[in-house]
Parts: sequence; C-alpha cells; structure tokens
Amino acid sequence: MPPGDLPAKRNELRSNVHGKMQTIPYDEFKKAFFPDCPKVPYKRPPRGVSKAAARSTRKNVPAAPKTLFSGLKACTSEHKMYRQLTTTLNKAALCKGFTFMATAYKSDQTDPDKLEADMGLYPDDEVDRLRDPKQTGQYIKGRTDWSTVEIIIECKRRPSEGDPFDDSYNNGETNAKKRRKALGQILSYAELVLNRQQRTHQYMILFIGQQARIVRFDRSGLVVTNRFSYVVHGEWLEEFLRYYADMRPSERGHDPTAVRLKPESEEVKRMKAAAKEMVEAATRAAKRKTAAADANGVPEDYVPEYVPQQFMDTLDEAHPWWKLTVHDESSAGTTKPRERHFLVAKPCFKAAGVVGRTTRGYIALEWEDVKGTDKGDSSTKKSGTTPRKNTLVFLKDAWRVDSVAIDKEGATLQTLHQEKVRFVPTLLCHGDVPDQNTSVTVDLWKEKYPGEKPLKLHQHYRLVVKEVGKPLDKMKSGVELLEAVWCALTAHSEAYEKGIIHRDISAGNILLYQDSDGDCIGLLNDWELSKKLSDQTETARQPDRTGTWQFLSVHALNNPARTITVQDELESFFHVILYHAVRLLPHNLPDHMVPQCLHDYFDDYTPHPKSGQAHCGHAKSRAMTEGRLNISSYQDADQNGGKAATTLKFFWTDASKQNTADDYPLNGLITHLLQWFKAHYALDSARDATEGLSFSQDSARLVPGKSGILAKSRRSVHKDVQATPSQRKVRRRGGVRAQAKNLEAHKQGNVETWAKNLEIHKPMLKAIEQALDKEWPLVPDAVEDKKPPPDWKPAGDLVPTGSKRTSQVAGNDAGGRTRKKTKS
Repeated sequence: MPPGDLPAKRNELRSNVHGKMQTIPYDEFKKAFFPDCPKVPYKRPPRGVSKAAARSTRKNVPAAPKTLFSGLKACTSEHKMYRQLTTTLNKAALCKGFTFMATAYKSDQTDPDKLEADMGLYPDDEVDRLRDPKQTGQYIKGRTDWSTVEIIIECKRRPSEGDPFDDSYNNGETNAKKRRKALGQILSYAELVLNRQQRTHQYMILFIGQQARIVRFDRSGLVVTNRFSYVVHGEWLEEFLRYYADMRPSERGHDPTAVRLKPESEEVKRMKAAAKEMVEAATRAAKRKTAAADANGVPEDYVPEYVPQQFMDTLDEAHPWWKLTVHDESSAGTTKPRERHFLVAKPCFKAAGVVGRTTRGYIALEWEDVKGTDKGDSSTKKSGTTPRKNTLVFLKDAWRVDSVAIDKEGATLQTLHQEKVRFVPTLLCHGDVPDQNTSVTVDLWKEKYPGEKPLKLHQHYRLVVKEVGKPLDKMKSGVELLEAVWCALTAHSEAYEKGIIHRDISAGNILLYQDSDGDCIGLLNDWELSKKLSDQTETARQPDRTGTWQFLSVHALNNPARTITVQDELESFFHVILYHAVRLLPHNLPDHMVPQCLHDYFDDYTPHPKSGQAHCGHAKSRAMTEGRLNISSYQDADQNGGKAATTLKFFWTDASKQNTADDYPLNGLITHLLQWFKAHYALDSARDATEGLSFSQDSARLVPGKSGILAKSRRSVHKDVQATPSQRKVRRRGGVRAQAKNLEAHKQGNVETWAKNLEIHKPMLKAIEQALDKEWPLVPDAVEDKKPPPDWKPAGDLVPTGSKRTSQVAGNDAGGRTRKKTKS
C-alpha cells in the first residue's frame, strides 16, 4: 500500500474488521462492559404525558427522564453540532477531571495524514496545551492529540449517510458507500489512538443527527450499541460518561504495565544520555569488540555499530516515551514471572490495523539491574534500582492469538536455540501481560452467534530479543540480499527438520544483522505464527489464518483454509527476493512503472465470483504458472526503437557491463526457481497433463557455493569438513552423476523431478549458493529505492481488500476489478 494513501488505508481497515463487528442493545452493552454503572435517577415522564396519567399507567409508560440532552434541537451543520454538544456537556460537568473539546479545526501535528476528530474528551491537565487561547466559556476549541485523547467523538448530521453501522444486519455492517466511508473514517481514528497510546481497548461516541451510538474497540473486534435517540434516552449517555470518568485508568483501557514518561523524569534523562554515549562510542566499540570477545568470539555486550543511531532516531519528543514491564516467563526456578522494565520511545515498526495482533517493535534500553533478582525476590527494589549498563535490545509488543495450536513465540525461540537452529533471534525474556485479553468481546460473540465461526481470542504479550536488526530494504547490494535470504532459508530448513514450520515468510520478517565479525547476515524473525508439524491439520484450526498478503503463495491466497506447506514457504522466499530486487536493483523495467508492477504482482487481487473472497492477483498467478516474469505491458511504446523487453532482467552497474543483463547472477537464479514453481503448479492442476510444458535445462546445474558468510557457516555444519580428501572426491563425483541423471530426466520432460526440488529446502539453498559463487559487481549495486511515492495510486485503482488472506470483498466499493478510488 502506498504510504499516505488515506482512502487505501481506510479501505484496508474496513476489510480487516469484516465479520468482527456486532451491534447490541444499550442494556446488553452496559451489562457486558460496565455492569456496576448506576442509573440516572427518574425525573419526569416523557413529553406529552401528564404526571397523573403517568402515575395511573406507570407500568405501560416507559420512564424517559429529563436529561441535559432533552431540549437540544436538530442542527443544520456539523459545526453547529460541535458547538452545541461541547457547550452542553461541559456545562453539565459530567466527567470530573476531564473536558470536552471541539477539535475539528486543527489536526495532530505528528500525524502525516493531518487527521482531526470532530470532538474529544481530554484530561484537564492537557487542555491548556491544546485549546485555542482565543476561545472562552464552555465552548472549547482545540487541537486533536491522539496521544492524550480519552474518548473520540464524531458528529454526522444525516443518519442515512453518516452512520457507519446498520442495525438491520446482525453484525452491523452496511453496504451503503457513504456509510462504509464513515466506517473507514472512525477506524482510522481508532487506529491512531491505539498506535499513540498503550491501550487494551477504547471507547468512541457517535452523534448522528439526534441519535447516538457508543462503540468499543479491542483487538478481537468492535461492539456497538444500537442507534438510540439521545434526546429521548439521554440518560444512557449521561450514565456512561459519569461512570467512565469514575473508572480506574485500566478500566478505561489504559495499560497499567506501560508508564508514560515525563520529559523531566530520570528515565528520559537516562535514555538521552545513553543514546549520546553509544553513538559517540560506536567507532571505539567496533575496535574494542575483537579484543573483548569471549571464547565464542562474541562479546557479552556486543551491539552492532548501527544500533545506537537507530535508537537515537526513535527519541522523537513529539511521540510518547514509555517504561514497559515484561513479565518474564523464561526465568528458571521462579514461582511466578519476574518483572523486567524497558525504556522505549517511538516504535521503529508498527503494524496497521485496529483488530488483530497490531504488533509494535521498539529498540529498548533495560532500566533496572536484574542482578540479584534471579531468585524471584524483590531485593533490587528494596535497595533501590540501578540503571543497567547501556545495552540496547529489541522489544516486541503484540496481541498474540491465544490458541492451543500456537505456542508462544518466546517458547518457540527457546526450542530453536536448544536445537541449535542458526540465524534466529536470541531470546532474553518474554511473557503474557497479566489480565489483558479480549475474552469479553469473544464471549459476547459466542452468545450472539452460537455455532458460527468464533472471533479470535487475543492475549497481550511482550518479547525481548538480543539482536536489533535492520530492515531488508537497507541492503547495499544484490549479494547482501541473497546472503540474507540464504541465512533465513537455512533457519527455516533447520527448524523444519526439528518439527517447526514458520508460516509467515515476508519482507518484514527477514532482517539484516551485523555479527561480531562484521559480516552482514540474515535473521528469520517473528515466529509468532509458527506451528509444530505434529499440530498441522488438513484445514486451519483458527477461524482464519493471518499472513502477509504480498508474500503468500498463490495456493495460500486462493485457499484460506489451506495448511501451509514447504512449497508455500519456499515460494514466499522467492517473492521476498523479487520484491526487493525490483525496488532496489537496476533492471529493464522503466522506473516510473515500478510502482504499478509492484502493485500488480504483490498487492492486486481477484474477487471470487460467488463468495467475494479475495484471491491471488493475475500477475503473480501468471508468473508461477508460466514460469516467466512478463513485463511487456509496462514498457514504453518507443523504448529501444520499438523493441521493448518482454521479460524482467536485472543489470550490471560496473562500467564494463553497465546496463547489460549478461550473466548477472540474479537472472539465472530467478529463471531456475520459476521453472520449479511452474512445474509445481502444473502438477497440482493436472498431474497427468505434462505434454507441451517447456522447461529450461540450465536449471539443473547446482554447485556448492564459496562466498564469505556461506563458507563460514558451512564449515561448521557440512559433513565434508571431517571427511578425508579421497572421501570428498568420491562424494563430489556422486553428486555430479546425480546431477547428470537429473538433467537427463528433464530432457525427457519429467516435470515431477522439477517439482520435487520444492519438497525440501536443499535445492533452493544450493541454487542461491550457486548464484552467490558467480561474479558480482565489485561495488554495492543497490540503487535508489523505487517504491511508490506517498501520492501514488494504481492505474484503475485496482487494489487488494486486505493484507490478510481471509479478506473478503464487502460491498461494491470494496473489491472487484470495477470499483474505483478505494483500496483496502
């Protein structure tokens, strides 16, 4: 999705809450979320009913108490609604310690999309900072601040157009275009609050004409009251707002294990000092690390040179800084999790969305000295906390899926390290955040829709690992890209041999990391969705299976219930290579057409004609079934004298071979792998129809590699290291004979042999090694990133409904190849 494309973001948000919303009467809403809330006392019967009549027919006349909303008149504009409601609510002083502000006039200065909510409830101590100094009285105008707002309030004048929900459907979803647009709008507001604050849930109030709704968001879904008249039933809003103000912060949705740091705090001073010290010492640390290395060659406190600067970059004072608590379940010999505290600022990564895992990643500085607490006692607290030596780590904050079929990521990392799996992060601590899950929303769903597909139960979870990596798009060359993928594929292979499959291979889950020898390696990250092979089932156990749309295999995109296989994962590795190569390496595709090509291959989708479920787009599907990356439709008409290229090729940057594709190693690798995928899909679609398929015979040539990081890694694991020279010679001759037989089989059109290359990891690992052993440019050949600019939109606005493979087309404007100007 192009950054800054607000319609696309909102459509994505709508797609991700599809099937995860429920509308219920106010009484049920109150019972579920604030059952102890006292009712507003009875005052008088409704208008038009005399007191005598009310007394004589009390049982038949519903009590409609006079409330502060009873005399409000319908407004002719939304601006008049802001003034009327803000003035009325502040005059009534419903929320002690809070103030209502009209904030539709100024956006949050830290928000690149410059969004502003119509109104909001803010803590009193934030109002002076945000309010318009020229405004006096009860009508308070101010600036939106997503990091401090308590309740977002949105105003719409016409229910027929502005109501994001529809009570005529059980799940509240509407197909009306303008109302779906309103849903995307409020979801984008909720996402900003969840991103800027540390929350378990949040509330929102919608004023729609003279009617209202209360909305509750958490990571499992939305619970919404039926639309009600706040003129007739204003007591419902009154009792909610009075009770909300009296709630504890945790009941209002604030995470008690996340403490927001004040600028003058000791923690903030420590973070700034540590960042400065570490950046200044980066060069000295690089020289010192060899001398300080222990027997294993890795200093205990080793931090790559780029990490201090990355940490410094997160110290953005426009964003909140936090002290986060991790309840460490990995502590040995303790009866309960030990608390460890980490200081973080702006996240270096945050996943989009309101529901789901909504992962955030931080470069963190541990605050307390954990020595002395190994026995689970509080001796450190009794003697006072001592800032730990400057050690930067990576902290992951996520709402994991709480399923018996999925182990906690920290437990998986522990298992991988016990099994000596290479190129995976080193676990430091992990644990669930106590009493923070989405069970209330899930239980409500079960009661309302018994027997139907349940919502996912999400549990708040934190994990800390030693290594702080860099995104794969920071690669400097094609060699660095392939070496990182080789490392990640090695990790995947070794984990698979130990009975664990990753299931979420994507660009964001392969990191670059500089080891203590200065070599740039790859780490396979984010094992949260991994499974034991023994737990794999024929169909998904979870209600739906999440994954990164852009890098899922064609089979996985077309079949959401499919059990992920090795072939699917290897295809995802291929998509990762291609994605970064197209963005960052020179090739024969015009630069101005790269965004459209990336969209068509990685983002596009095809809606199923019956279910509306999003399936794989045509470009990726054709590449896998045809074994070719066809770029003819992206070439300019007058390019190369009318002889436009039809197949994607990558170029040399060296002067002697500049702008030529001759023998550029990545081209051969892509050709080989595409032949394998072509065979795989051909056999899956028609195993008995292999005639007419043509496969490149060059793809049979697999030879061991000799490049730097690979050679070092292989020395520690290859059996030939301990073999005699004569034994190694026999083995090599056997390998050559096997390859010759393999080539002969391909000459005979035996596509099954090609497809078998995807049943295990070794052929793809060897193919990458072969590419790395060839001649590469002498200098780093990565070019300026050709990713879509912020204002880019795809031609025809053909975009996917979501990054989840279970995304569905909901409404005429949400999917299909004929819709316009929206994407999910």
